[in-house]
Amino acid sequence: MEESARLQIIHEAVVSMVTRTPDAWAECLRFASRLYKYPFDNALLRSARTNIESAWM
Repeated sequence: MEESARLQIIHEAVVSMVTRTPDAWAECLRFASRLYKYPFDNALLRSARTNIESAWM
């Protein structure tokens, strides 16, 4: 699978995850506000990664 196709699938999954509930969306925006120097897509992926890592711990 091409890298761009793989990233597109990950992006769609993350968008679905953070827009599932108003609280999840608010948390994503709080996280992204601390990464204002990065493009929103990168902040979105970082937010999802942080949420996934914290769920495992």
